[in-house]
Formats: sequence, C-alpha cells, structure tokens
Amino acid sequence: MFKKIFFSILMITVVSCGSNPKVNPDVNGSFEGAGDGRNGEIKVSVVVEKGLITAINVLESLETGEYALPVFEQMSTAIIANNNINIDVVSGATVSSQGFLIAIENALKDSGADFKGKLIKS
Repeated sequence: MFKKIFFSILMITVVSCGSNPKVNPDVNGSFEGAGDGRNGEIKVSVVVEKGLITAINVLESLETGEYALPVFEQMSTAIIANNNINIDVVSGATVSSQGFLIAIENALKDSGADFKGKLIKS
C-alpha cells in the first residue's frame, strides 16, 4: 500500500514539474530508437500524433522485468503527460531509466523533435 501511494505522489510531482513545450501539429508517425540499459539494448517505438507523444512501446529489452516494467510504465506516463522527455530517472533503476530515455530521445530525433521533447518542424 505504501509503495502505491509513494509512486502516485512521485508521478504527480514529476508530471507537475515538467515544462509545456511548443507543439508542432505537422509531426506525426511512429518512430523507433534504441538506448543501452543495464542488461543490453532497449528498443522503443514512440507514437506522435499532431505533435503530441501519445504512446511509448518497448519493442525489445533484456532488463529485469520486476525492475524495468514499473520504470517503463511510470516514465512513459510522465513523458506522455508532459509531451516532454525532460524527466527524472527512477531511483534504484537509474541505468535502465537512462537507457529508456536515450531510446526515446533517439526515436524523437527522427521525428523532428529535439532532445527536450519540444516538437519542431523538420
């Protein structure tokens, strides 16, 4: 119960601290990227619709499920809510979190977005 409340408060804090980047409605599509996690490469697909990040899917990962799945879920929720990848990593899973963020950043580079998630015209 404590963990659930703690993570809920953490997510509210992360979501409320994000900036509100300018959105380019011309950016659309599904973009793939990869980053190095603790146990190897993490591959993701990031869906952008009308300049907004609407979905983040993990395509491949060798990260330990009990640690990585909550990281992927929490960070995806915060990124989508803020339309921005400028969020904190999850404590206790720093390397997996960083690899996940790098994979998302690499995917967004192909979309015409800068590393802060501010979607710009290509």
